[in-house]
Amino acid sequence: TKYQGQDVKTAVYNSEYKNTPTTFEFTKTDITSGAELTGATLTVLDKDGNVVDTWTSDAKEAHVIKRLVVGETYTLREEFAPYGYLKATDIQFTVEDTGKVQHVEMKDEVPTGSIVINKDGEFVTDTTLMKGYWYDFIFNFFKDSLAGVTFDVYAKEDIVSADGLDTVYHKAGDKVATIVTNDKGIARIDDLPLGRYYLVETKTIDGFVLDDTPIEADLSYIDQNTKVVFAGMDVTNERQKVHITVTKTDSETKEALEGAVFGLFAKEDIVNKEGKVIVKADTQIERTVTGKDGKVLDTLTTDKNGHAESKELPICTYNEDGSFKEDIHYTVVETKAADGYILDETAHDVTLRYDDNAPDVVVTTLKLINVPTEPKLPQTGDNANPLLYLGIGALALITGVGVGLRGRKKKNKQ
Repeated sequence: TKYQGQDVKTAVYNSEYKNTPTTFEFTKTDITSGAELTGATLTVLDKDGNVVDTWTSDAKEAHVIKRLVVGETYTLREEFAPYGYLKATDIQFTVEDTGKVQHVEMKDEVPTGSIVINKDGEFVTDTTLMKGYWYDFIFNFFKDSLAGVTFDVYAKEDIVSADGLDTVYHKAGDKVATIVTNDKGIARIDDLPLGRYYLVETKTIDGFVLDDTPIEADLSYIDQNTKVVFAGMDVTNERQKVHITVTKTDSETKEALEGAVFGLFAKEDIVNKEGKVIVKADTQIERTVTGKDGKVLDTLTTDKNGHAESKELPICTYNEDGSFKEDIHYTVVETKAADGYILDETAHDVTLRYDDNAPDVVVTTLKLINVPTEPKLPQTGDNANPLLYLGIGALALITGVGVGLRGRKKKNKQ
């Protein structure tokens, strides 16, 4: 102030004071990368729940609100999250008495994905005898979990970040992980960035057919409230199946023989995976008579084409401790020859071995012949010379006698 002279009784001075308004900047960012996000709808509420301001976030600039009351507490609320993000929880902030710019940052999280696969397959458990015209032997199967099945997980498309920076987590076709089913048949992978994936089975367990068909898993974004996107699927492995077929032909003409009957026998005990014997050797369960090597499983009769086929049979059996057995043995025996033919009582062994590279149905074929009971004579009208057959018969007689004499000479020498 300055003295204004003796004549001025009252000095008047004017002063101007400026108040700086409170200033807030609000930003919306990715919690991981810190990138500014566009598209979030945000609201600031006062202590009474009244709306102070509403706006949509812009990655290029922060949103500014001025003149919030010093000492008051406000709430920043996200109404709608940007696409690909979860809605954030409210943030409360108190206005400080300062002219400096105050900042409030709200961070958004992204959902994650989980793939869960449940793997099962059929196991032979026991047998049933169905009594009709004769007993019919049926294998019973049930579904159970498959442990130890391996899958590779691949990215079906480029898996990129949602923050607009297009960070590539996995390129299309990249192998992301390998997962294996547990003792409950479950394999899973968690915390995957969202996108589309597929799985390929690379290894199955003994007795089952490997299925390498790609299995799609869609982990696309759902909404702002879904924290984990699940892709779950139930997948069944086909067990390897087998049929034994028999073809029967005439030993001379090679023509197919109709009406030959065969018994199919278990040459050894058949055991389920619990170690229980479900087909015991030397037990007759069919109308045909069991052979010395086991139990009749099926009766096969050739059709007009000389073809007979068994019912579906287990290709896989187990040891009594429950461990997998590499192969299973059956026996095929002719129990009734076709009319006009000699019965062939030879036991034909059939060994079936599991092969994970084989198709889901394996067919094993036995090609057998029957000898007619009597030689076929020439039909009426044949041009063959009867004297020729007489000559052949005489020669056979002479040859037979020669063999007999030769045998006697050898015996006498001994």
